[in-house]
Amino acid sequence: MTARELFDRGYLGISNRYGLVARIDRPDWIEYMAGQSFRSAAEYYVRTPDGRVTNDTGMWGEHYCRVHSRDQQEVPQGTYRALKALWAEHNSKIRYIP
Repeated sequence: MTARELFDRGYLGISNRYGLVARIDRPDWIEYMAGQSFRSAAEYYVRTPDGRVTNDTGMWGEHYCRVHSRDQQEVPQGTYRALKALWAEHNSKIRYIP
């Protein structure tokens, strides 16, 4: 799979050393994380400066990918670096993609 295909499917680089990528693999990922910790699902949402409430911070999505995702793959280092560059270039937010 190319870096572009991985990016389009929502994969995120999670290990530079091993070239591991992962993605949010379930639509209820916030509720799942809340069930695995001593938090409520509401604690994974933040209020933006313009008053919106969102979970689109990237921080919790990245945590889910690193710790909870069961959809992880090892890719060649060149593909891994290209994927990281795509994330940086597009300044995209991590989200569930079916």
